Amino acid sequence: MKGLKLILRQWGRNRLFTFLNIIGLAIGISASWIVFRIVNYEFSFNQNHPDKERIYKLYSAFKEGENIHRFDGTPYPLGTYLGTNLKKI
Repeated sequence: MKGLKLILRQWGRNRLFTFLNIIGLAIGISASWIVFRIVNYEFSFNQNHPDKERIYKLYSAFKEGENIHRFDGTPYPLGTYLGTNLKKI
């Protein structure tokens, strides 16, 4: 009980630093929680799919002069073509 009274008395003397420490702790915990939620959300995709080992991501790339541009999107006809032809495999 003496320790608690000592802590409260110390916090009362240094109100500004106590406030800054509590706010900093709250911001740190909140930021950690947000990062955890984002990472958990990103890793949650395709986990319940029965053939999750056979799921692939298709990238497109095109060359313009010396530069190679890569992106996740594909043209519409390619998706239709792959959808009809991969069913045969």
